[in-house]
Amino acid sequence: MKRHILTFLILLICLPIGVQAQYNIPENSIWAMGEGAGLDFNATIPTPVSTAIYAIEGCASVSNGEYGLRFYTNGETIWNALGSVMPHGDDVLGPAYSTLSTTQGAVIVPAPGSDRYYYTFSLATNGILFCNRIDMSLNNGLGDVDISFPLRYLPIEDSLSEKMIAIPGCNNNVWLLVCGLKSKIYAYEVTVAGLSLTPVISFVNDFRFDVSGMKASPGADRIAICNTGVGGAGMLALFDFDYTNGRVVYDRIVDSSGGGYGCSFSPDGSKLYSTRQQTVFQYNLDDYYPGISKIPLGMSALSSDFKLGVDGKIYFISGNANVGPGTALGRIEHPNILGSAAQYRDTVIDLSPNRIILGFPNEVVLAGNIPPGGINRVVKDTSICTMPSGGIVFNAAPAAGGYTWDNNSTGNTRTVTQAGIYFVRYNTACGTRVDTFKVIDRSINATLQFTKPLLRTESGYTQYRWYKGDTLLTGETGEILSIRSNGSYSVVVENQWGCRDSVSIQVTGYAAIDETEQLSRLISIYPNPTSDYLYIKTPVPVSYRLCGVDGRVYLKGKENTIDIADLAKGLYFLQLYDRNGARIRTEKVLKL
Repeated sequence: MKRHILTFLILLICLPIGVQAQYNIPENSIWAMGEGAGLDFNATIPTPVSTAIYAIEGCASVSNGEYGLRFYTNGETIWNALGSVMPHGDDVLGPAYSTLSTTQGAVIVPAPGSDRYYYTFSLATNGILFCNRIDMSLNNGLGDVDISFPLRYLPIEDSLSEKMIAIPGCNNNVWLLVCGLKSKIYAYEVTVAGLSLTPVISFVNDFRFDVSGMKASPGADRIAICNTGVGGAGMLALFDFDYTNGRVVYDRIVDSSGGGYGCSFSPDGSKLYSTRQQTVFQYNLDDYYPGISKIPLGMSALSSDFKLGVDGKIYFISGNANVGPGTALGRIEHPNILGSAAQYRDTVIDLSPNRIILGFPNEVVLAGNIPPGGINRVVKDTSICTMPSGGIVFNAAPAAGGYTWDNNSTGNTRTVTQAGIYFVRYNTACGTRVDTFKVIDRSINATLQFTKPLLRTESGYTQYRWYKGDTLLTGETGEILSIRSNGSYSVVVENQWGCRDSVSIQVTGYAAIDETEQLSRLISIYPNPTSDYLYIKTPVPVSYRLCGVDGRVYLKGKENTIDIADLAKGLYFLQLYDRNGARIRTEKVLKL
């Protein structure tokens, strides 16, 4: 099918019945999901309710303060608040298409400036995007599909993956984001005039977009995409989103070991939650490489989605083997807090006899719903090991007016030659914006110290490689090296940000006969006498043999704690050997 089947702009006539009122019950206060399941947040505690929905994966539901639950959909069928299929809602895509196995197959967008119209977006399993309009003034206020809507049954885009979300803009608009199968993200703008059929297209490196979902941060300035990858490798990735113009820019990989099925940001946007092999992980986005410091919190269902509730807690499908699949929800009680204090709870809500199969309802957002101060929240972090000879060039986003940088320059670029924090102020359609750029120096300055017979460098690096001359010393991967002869020694170290450094030392006048004596002095064996355990304190790995006075070997190994409780009382000899098999020391041990 040819991409952009509709290449012209249709202005949808959205005659507002009245400006969208501000109610105290948000659009996401009632969820409909799975097989007849629902969750109502309007009570003191979230309360399970029954609905008529059937959704294997993607779904959406919308409510508001005056009317409560308005309607819900799995992308191909639309049910009203009473649980009945809308008169024209039994097949909004046509018989050739289905959304039942699409991760995020349905999105509901309230029409900007209207309390009458809602747009429903459907992403079919074969990657085709559709749009319908719901008119809530029809069917005695229960709503119906607007059959006069000009986009009804017409494909908008094809060759898409299974990811689709809505993000609020800042100029009384909403962005609908969908992903091509590779390298492209499309942002369709919904305004008071309707849906623009000319998307903003962002090219994001060589990423593959396929199954699993994506989520926007509460500040609408970042996107997490699950199970994406480069070259077929699944991973969890982070992108910056510019809600002033709909553009997406790659930020960094959150976790290269896997992307999970779903994810969710914490309310303050500082943490990200996802699963890997049925384990719920918390990622601290204040760390540049959060995959290294990820914190396991507990178990979840194998293919669990995550959703931030209006109560500020994050919900997921319980992995409790004692409940039926999908019949219970788990919850992160304090998702802004780092580590176990976030309070993971495996089973908090019983949905039975209904259940959620895979996906939570997609987020419903209102036009221009950007939190205060959000216009200044874009931060670009750059970690450097060595400053490039030409410096680092910052490129400001497209602006409606001029630029003013922190050094009072006025161009659209700024070159810096040292680490620090830099910013640019400029005008957009949404007002004045400030973008902040951080350059963080992650370089290493490694050192070597020699205390015969040991070479020692700093601890805390993620990788150590030792050399004698040009020869790699296989197996030497720690911060300490025990040497036995003269020569040129060096170590190459690497930190968690991938920065490296090397340092060398020339060892001369080395007497090999002293090495055993020196190393022996650095080793402690205690307590002696003892009745149960014997401990070896050593700066380098050693092996041991515990022999009797008759020469028989009673125990041997490489551990530093030796259990001798079962041996007979008497005198024994503890022989210690280095990794090359040379004997370092023999110690008499008295077993009480």
